[in-house]
Amino acid sequence: MSYHNVAQDYYGDDAWNCYYSLIYGNGTSEWGPDAYLTEKGEAAAVNNSKLIKSLLADDFPLPQSFYSSPFTRAADTLVLTWKDLVLDTGYASPIFKESLRETIGLHTCDQRRSKAYLSARYPQFQFEHGFIASETDLLWTKDEQETDEGKFYRARSFLDDVFASDDSTFISATAHSGIIGGLLSAVGHRKFSLATGAIIPVVVKRESRLDFVPVQENNSVTIGPSSTAPTCATAISSTIPSDVAYSTTTANEAKNVFTVTTVVSTTATSN
Repeated sequence: MSYHNVAQDYYGDDAWNCYYSLIYGNGTSEWGPDAYLTEKGEAAAVNNSKLIKSLLADDFPLPQSFYSSPFTRAADTLVLTWKDLVLDTGYASPIFKESLRETIGLHTCDQRRSKAYLSARYPQFQFEHGFIASETDLLWTKDEQETDEGKFYRARSFLDDVFASDDSTFISATAHSGIIGGLLSAVGHRKFSLATGAIIPVVVKRESRLDFVPVQENNSVTIGPSSTAPTCATAISSTIPSDVAYSTTTANEAKNVFTVTTVVSTTATSN
């Protein structure tokens, strides 16, 4: 759980989507840009680590590659989950992937921090080739938000990149509810909602075609057409300042952090 989750739970989906998600905090708590984990969120990641340790005696396979969203709540979740299991041993170095970030646009909690900030905070992480080093988040916009279709193609670009460049059998990707939904959709998985901080194992069969030439590494983010910000017309004085226009709108998905472990089986076919 991160501070934007707490704010959304406190104010409710409608007030969150039409006002509070568009600002950076309420004077008491800050959730933008890039909301940090709360103590509860940190504890959930530590509990995941304990669970994995308890499964090692049953031959639980440790991931060979680690990918992370470039948001602190995802990277901190990865570190707290895998630190003494993998990271402290030098066994693997996580890679920041822009394509694993949360739904792009509108919500300030989904505005990324700079590469310089991430590099200083996570010296054990690597950055994918071409990672944008600008001080401002060039993909995020305050006026429009990425659609589900855009997230689907962005998730598929991540999978295409991994399948073309990573021979690992066990892969860990630490990301968010929006993009994880896109990943599940891209591999034909049924819709599945995870609790905050949960882990879902996904088995993906990768088939190699003898006449197939792998694409070059794809580091671009496919955003797709964006939807505009919600129209807000009626003020709710109990939660929103009286001078702010407001109306009920369809709630966007909760911005929770999850871990996806992809188990890849490779086979070769002649067609």
